[in-house]
Amino acid sequence: MPFGFYISRRSTVSIREKIIQKIDEKKYGDFAVTDETDLYRDLRFDSLSFICLITEIEDLYDIRFGMTEMDACLRVGKFIELAEQKVGERRA
Repeated sequence: MPFGFYISRRSTVSIREKIIQKIDEKKYGDFAVTDETDLYRDLRFDSLSFICLITEIEDLYDIRFGMTEMDACLRVGKFIELAEQKVGERRA
């Protein structure tokens, strides 16, 4: 199976799709989410919304983001890329 496609044995949703779904649940307004979207500037996330999103993804995939990595996670594409990388490392 392709890298990053299993959340559980019952569900096959990509990490990208799951992160975008979580972002859509938390964003303000009706903005399209792309890889270049900035969570603070474009979607009006505040620090609490951002930390909640990070911890939901950490808990969902049993991964952890370091403090320095969190800055990179402000851009959706980088957040997805980093989450996929961490999930892959965990499975290796």
